[in-house]
Amino acid sequence: SIYRRVLAAGSPVGGVHEAVAELYERAGKPEWAAAELKRAPPRTPAACASKQSECLFLDGKFREALRAARASKSPVGLYWTIRAANSLATESVARLETLPPSVELHLIRAEIAQAQGRRADAVTAVRAALALAPGDAAIEMALGEALVRANDLGEALPLIERLAREHPRDGSILFMLGDALLLSQRIDDAIPVLERAVTANPGALAPRASLGRAYVQAGRFEAALPHLEAAAVEDEDGDVHYQLARAYQALQRMDEAKLAMTEYQKRQAQQAPAEPAGGETEATLTPPE
Repeated sequence: SIYRRVLAAGSPVGGVHEAVAELYERAGKPEWAAAELKRAPPRTPAACASKQSECLFLDGKFREALRAARASKSPVGLYWTIRAANSLATESVARLETLPPSVELHLIRAEIAQAQGRRADAVTAVRAALALAPGDAAIEMALGEALVRANDLGEALPLIERLAREHPRDGSILFMLGDALLLSQRIDDAIPVLERAVTANPGALAPRASLGRAYVQAGRFEAALPHLEAAAVEDEDGDVHYQLARAYQALQRMDEAKLAMTEYQKRQAQQAPAEPAGGETEATLTPPE
């Protein structure tokens, strides 16, 4: 459905018919795929002279396509850079799947599971990596993070607390511990840990966002403001602006509270999935036009 809308609007890049054909193949419609491919413009030497990265990609030469696309800083060049890099990454993972079990494979599976919101599967994959490299601090950190994301704080906290004792100056571990304590509503315990995390890495905004959030929950609104204001530039889901609104309101800075709440609502709306065109709730696979 989206590809059809791109074609109707006049796509600045080729490969759209080929992409639709690939979707038909995945859906078990090879006849539709063949019909769609017939509609694709021919890749003649003259056409490919000005569309080198596109033609190389459509010929399955992803490494060459990536090299050619990187030479261009135009939006079209960046588009083919993304497509080629993604295809190479997919090929690499497929190759890894054919090899014996490895730490790298399990960690990649964990990253994919996290990206897809499968928190429990991510934990399982990191555990498998740790079984191949017991005691590896980096993998133990990955396990702690996966457990926190899976909301298994009962197992995560003892692990992260041990890591923090073993690496007392590691800002990443301190941040992870402070965040876990904050999620456990142990606000008084979280604040000094997060303060140490910010001191260890003052340029990192994520620890400052968590420290600001902890200060707000503790009612220390003046202390929260500089951290939340600094972290607001990287606020994707709007939570930092929501915390800012709470702090401004508590300090009777109502105009600023209103602006922060408006920004929070805007960013929340941006996070919501878009509805298909025409108000449809479910797209239906349709044959080539």
